[in-house]
Amino acid sequence: MRFEFRCPQGHLLLGESSHIGQPCQCPICGTSFMTPVPIATIESPPFVPPPPPSPLPTIADRPPAAAIGGANLAIEPLEPDPQSPFNPFAGVSGPRLLSILCPNGHPLETPEEMLNQEAICPHCGTQFLLREVDSLEYQRRQQERIEVDERRIGNFWLTWAAVALGLVVFGLGLLVLLSQ
Repeated sequence: MRFEFRCPQGHLLLGESSHIGQPCQCPICGTSFMTPVPIATIESPPFVPPPPPSPLPTIADRPPAAAIGGANLAIEPLEPDPQSPFNPFAGVSGPRLLSILCPNGHPLETPEEMLNQEAICPHCGTQFLLREVDSLEYQRRQQERIEVDERRIGNFWLTWAAVALGLVVFGLGLLVLLSQ
């Protein structure tokens, strides 16, 4: 059976099922790699969505203190204000995830702890190194820095052009006044 796959550099190739798992070389770029398993033959269990989380108990769900032998000691804890700057959990979320593209362009959500480790793309089976410089977030930050620098340079030259224009107008005004 023939199937299509891509080399690590992204070139589309055609292979036979008898070549699966054997070393091969891309005729276009010369990269050596193992012939991957065709995506159509990969068996995966059907997706089962996780059950919805059970609601957490609230203060209203607790029995009164007198019912559990606490007499009149009904002290209710305060719920922290999520907007308060004194809330120790404000702005804290789970681990930072980076979107890193595999060499074939498939996005992978990767925890920051996995950076500088080898990974295999679940979409195409390509093995590659997870680097922060390959993440979409890093590329977005770099693009923003470039845009800020270009804006600064543009403003610098615009300011100097305005100064030069002012000097030219001033000089022409002096010439007109002196010639009269």
